[in-house]
Amino acid sequence: MLKKKLFLPLMIVLALALTACTTDNGNVKDDTNTPPVENEKPGDDNSDADVPGEDMGQKYGEIKIKPMEAFDKYMETYPDTMVSKLELDKEMGKYVYQVEGFDAEKEYELKMDPVNGDVLKEDTDSDVIDDGDDDKEEAITKANVEKIEALIDKALNEAGKDANIDQWTLEVKNGKAILEVEIDKEGLDNVEYKYDVETGELVETDE
Repeated sequence: MLKKKLFLPLMIVLALALTACTTDNGNVKDDTNTPPVENEKPGDDNSDADVPGEDMGQKYGEIKIKPMEAFDKYMETYPDTMVSKLELDKEMGKYVYQVEGFDAEKEYELKMDPVNGDVLKEDTDSDVIDDGDDDKEEAITKANVEKIEALIDKALNEAGKDANIDQWTLEVKNGKAILEVEIDKEGLDNVEYKYDVETGELVETDE
């Protein structure tokens, strides 16, 4: 009889203990299912981040060095040579003057920053040029270079509002000095204008 009286309370105690263990295990399970909190690093907020590839590069109005200054710098560096090409181009979004020339034995190249006037590159190619008197006929003169800026302004007026110079090239082709001007307009295809430097006439438009 005494055993029965002791057995009943013991069963109740065991039942309570099992219930407590089950509750604790349930709490542990709930904790393990809690999603981890990610640590945010300073600057992770991209709301004001720049869009990749959005760099528009330099504008033509930023140029301080005139075409004639690039021409003169080349002639100072390589005297007694002739200039075959004078060009304003873009490299990595920045404008660069490139002047190419020659003499009877070599070809020459000079690159210049059109904003601050720094010489970026000087190069000499020792390949022999043997084109006879045609070399002189294809050489750019100072008189040609003096007309570049006026023709650039003319091209910008032709292109209209929001036009920007992408690049231009002055070369002598078939005895005529030709200025090719490539205009960039935001959201539109580039337009190329070709001018006879001597007459100022627009000889071709390529859209």
